[in-house]
Amino acid sequence: MGGIFKLGLFLFHSHTAAFYTHSFFLVTFSLFAYSGLISRIRRIAGSYVGWLVLLFLGLEPHFVAYAVCFDKTGWFLASSALFVTYLLDLLMLSDKKVRSSVFLTLATLLVCLFRNNGVYVTLVTLLVAFICMKESRRFLGAVLIVSLLFYEGWTRVFLTAFKVMPSSPAEMLVVPIQQTSFVVTRYPNILTKQDKKAINDVMYYRQIPRTYQPSFGDSAKNLFRYNSFLITAESIQDFKKNPNWWKNNIYKQRVHKYLLSWFVTGLKHPLLYLNATLDNQFLSIDPIPVRSFNTADPYGSASIYTGIPSDTYFVINSSYLEHVQPLVPSKQRIGLTNYLNIIMSIPLLNLFMSTALWNWLAISLLIYFIATKNKMGIIFTVPSLLTFLINLDGSVNGDHRYAIPIEIMLLVSLAVIKRNDPKQYLENE
Repeated sequence: MGGIFKLGLFLFHSHTAAFYTHSFFLVTFSLFAYSGLISRIRRIAGSYVGWLVLLFLGLEPHFVAYAVCFDKTGWFLASSALFVTYLLDLLMLSDKKVRSSVFLTLATLLVCLFRNNGVYVTLVTLLVAFICMKESRRFLGAVLIVSLLFYEGWTRVFLTAFKVMPSSPAEMLVVPIQQTSFVVTRYPNILTKQDKKAINDVMYYRQIPRTYQPSFGDSAKNLFRYNSFLITAESIQDFKKNPNWWKNNIYKQRVHKYLLSWFVTGLKHPLLYLNATLDNQFLSIDPIPVRSFNTADPYGSASIYTGIPSDTYFVINSSYLEHVQPLVPSKQRIGLTNYLNIIMSIPLLNLFMSTALWNWLAISLLIYFIATKNKMGIIFTVPSLLTFLINLDGSVNGDHRYAIPIEIMLLVSLAVIKRNDPKQYLENE
């Protein structure tokens, strides 16, 4: 993404043109990924289902929100589509197993690199497929090993050698941070002096009661002393005070000490932790509340990409943020927000925008496929279920972007239910 942005700057000497350059590459990549997924589903389930999937992917509002965002989400979603597409090729549709394996490896790595927790989704899915599909084990094993070795080499060797700052530990600790913040805010007397010190070593303890929001994890997460989420002026200024935090092991020792304190407190008061987690992600479990994309909504906007205007900062110099400026002040996207809210106001149709609905659908399909001993169904439902479990550690309560990769991958699971006889595949194609 940075390279494409710099290419736009080099060619057109304009920040706006640089964003358009990025959008061009993202839209082109997305068209390739989703059209490939549609064509495979059409081969599996017939032309009628193929048209339904095309309409769903074309009209589902999230594509409007992500198609041109300078954000990793659009790339991650398209990569997820490529992952299930080439897994379909390898397991069911293609006779060119080596070619399918190469493309599946590339898709796996893209999912992992655009979102670090994608490694748990892709590699576990490949492992399940390796166990279930005896005839494809040789190729699946090769994809699994190569992907794992490359990902580990990239994250642990390459990035370390080039001294690339890692993500903040807070990005993976939303659940512990929310649980800790809940206890500090409402039941501080149950904490010992050692607990409070362990918390204060990684978070600004005194600011927690003022900042903590039960259903919005980013608020407390931004109090983490080791922050790499640099999109606000405040976080950038705070980072400048300690830009080299990641170059020693002190932060790791403090995080480990905090996690030990958090774990012990959880053993003593598990219901408090459960309460805090449900507060933070109840919209991922409850499909009943009708959402909107207005910030005045009782639960907040259904997506963080529509809402109040704010200045977004882009770091265009890696020298510890010496040259940082707000490139494009965000504007209230009235047309986009109105379109999204129209969709959300249509009965039944708005159910498809419920994050919880897709989560429960993934659970139900997995139970169904296990009961019917449908190996293909199990394999292609596992990544959606794993994504749901990972999303429970998300910052924003029920944000619709969390459901989008589940939607994309579950389309294959639903198509597998209506799978035609393999002899029909060629005619469908």
